[in-house]
Formats: sequence, C-alpha cells, structure tokens
Amino acid sequence: MVEAVLMHTHGLGGDSEIRLADRAVGSQLEVGPRRVVPLSLMGEQHGDLLRNELRARLNDEIPGAFDGMFLQRTARAEGAVLDRNEQAVVDAVDKPLVPVSQAVATSLQERAMRRLVSRAILRLAAFTPTDASHVLGDQTTHDPEIARLGAAVFARRRDRYGNAIAETPEEISDAVVAALVRRSAEALLAAALDRDGLDDALAQSALVAAALDRTSRSARIDVGLGAKLVGLGAPAATYYPAIGELLGTEVEVPANADVANAIGAVVGKVRVRAEVPVTAPRRGVYRIHAGGEPETTWEHPEAQARAEELARAAAVVEVQAAGAKEFEVEVTWSEKVIEVDGRPLFVEGMAIAVAAGRPDLG
Repeated sequence: MVEAVLMHTHGLGGDSEIRLADRAVGSQLEVGPRRVVPLSLMGEQHGDLLRNELRARLNDEIPGAFDGMFLQRTARAEGAVLDRNEQAVVDAVDKPLVPVSQAVATSLQERAMRRLVSRAILRLAAFTPTDASHVLGDQTTHDPEIARLGAAVFARRRDRYGNAIAETPEEISDAVVAALVRRSAEALLAAALDRDGLDDALAQSALVAAALDRTSRSARIDVGLGAKLVGLGAPAATYYPAIGELLGTEVEVPANADVANAIGAVVGKVRVRAEVPVTAPRRGVYRIHAGGEPETTWEHPEAQARAEELARAAAVVEVQAAGAKEFEVEVTWSEKVIEVDGRPLFVEGMAIAVAAGRPDLG
C-alpha cells in the first residue's frame, strides 16, 4: 500500500500578479497564476530608483499600460537562446532595474517579455497583494512607502469607460486583497467539490458566485467548507482569516506557520514552463518562435507539431537545470482563429510544455 496526499495546487499568494480584467468596469481584478516580485520587496535593493519612477508616473497626465512595472535580468540571461523580439527586450534591460515601458514598445515585444519572465530570464516586479497588505497596515516586512506609491500608480489605471479604477491607495489595496481572498476561496471550494466526487468547475459557477457575493436575493444560497481550514506560509495569518469567514469555516494558523513555505520549497516539486508561439504573417505561412531566427513552415499540423516538440525540449532543459532528475512533461496547444470572408484564418498559436519533478537533494 502506498500512502499519499491528494494535492491541488493553485498559484495564489502575496506575490501573485494582479491584472485588470479585460473590459473591466471599476476595479475588477484577476489574481495569478504568475508570480512577480512585490514592489515593496524590490525597494529594499532599489528604493531610490523605484520612488523616483513611481512619483514621476503619478505626475503623468495619462497613465500608461506598464506604469509601476519593472524588469530585472537574471543569471539565465547570459547565453540564453533568444528570438529577435526577446533579444531586443533583454538588451533594453541594460541597468539593474528598468521600467517595462522602456523595454517593451510593441505587442510582439510584450509577448516576448512574458515568455522571458516565464523562463526566468527576466524578473518582473509589480504591485502585488503583499504591497496591498503593507498599504493597509497588515504587513510591515518590507518598504511601506514604495508599496503605497505602487498602489497609487496602479489605482490610476483605466477601466473600459476610461475611469480610474480606484481613488486612493487604500481603496485599490482593499480591492486587491478582496480579489485574492475570493479567488482563494474558489480554489478551496474546487478542491472540496472534487474530494466529494463533484465537478470542481462548479466553484466557478454563477450559483456559487451568488452565494459568495452575500447579496440579498429572492433565493438564499449558502456554500462553504465542511472542514477546518489550516493556513501555512508567510501570508497565512494575513489572508486566511478572511478566507475562512467567506467560507464559513474555522481557521487555524499554527505556530511557526510562516516557515512552511521555506520547507516546502526544499522538499516540494520543481515545476517549469516553456512556451513556443506560432504566428502567421499571412495565410498559409507559419512562423515558429523558439529562439534565434523563427522557423517557417507552410502546413498547420507541421507548425503545431514542431512548436510542441520545441516546447517540450525547452522544458526538459529547464527542469533538469533546476535540479530534477526524474520528471514528467505535459504539452498543450491553444490557438486563435478568426473568420475572414467566410473562411477561417489562423492568427496565432501557443505550445506550452510544463515539466514537473522532484529535485535531487542527494
């Protein structure tokens, strides 16, 4: 008999990336799954640069899409195989810390930047739940002044109607923490539903959303956890009491819970992700971008297969470099197709390979 723990993993925490939802009205936010460096943490090394840049952005008449976001090279940038757009972005990060707006000028470069961050060639710093907690006084680990400046810059972003998404640093910080709490509650509900033999997708249903909204309706809908919630990790005491309240369950945060992340980082899994995009400059021509000059093919199945092959190979290299000797690789493909003159037109595709395994600690 093999004893094991049933585990569900979700990329949510104090360093989760915060984004404004597409076509948002007000502060409709998306949380994770990507991780970024909190501004307040980055401020411990680059405080003066961050203060000056963030204050300058507050004086701009019109906010930019990348305001309050910064890039930093990592050791993996040295000798990395890059395509033209990736190389341009890396070359632009020519100082210890560079605003994203100075390194990214086109949508192709923005996608290249995201790939570089996912490959850990670049490190992205931005406003996070950790920063929001500093603004609200719930956390004092890093630089609260930079956290507040970052919140003020993020609050200037515009929704679909052109209105600022928040009026004050406190307002946007409340919204960020609330979004993290809500998304965490949904993730926990999904795990509980799966444990009960139900479809975990129900956690994203309108019925569950109505229950979690706690708004007055003709029908009363209640949903929650039927078990105690135990919070581990540095942010447990900050966020989990609110998560437990939303789910109507008791929360326990053990003594020394803040060191659990460090232990988990040592004994847990190594997980890396590699992306290979495919673009189509014109109908019937497919460009595969995987470092160096793009490869060209004229057949869609061939382009997809080649992209998946390259993504898998890149993931294997990355996971082995991260210390895993035994691992599994899963490759997925997604694409965007539109209709032009009654005919389907391939716009772009993405092969994503995720490799996961345990590090060799011997």
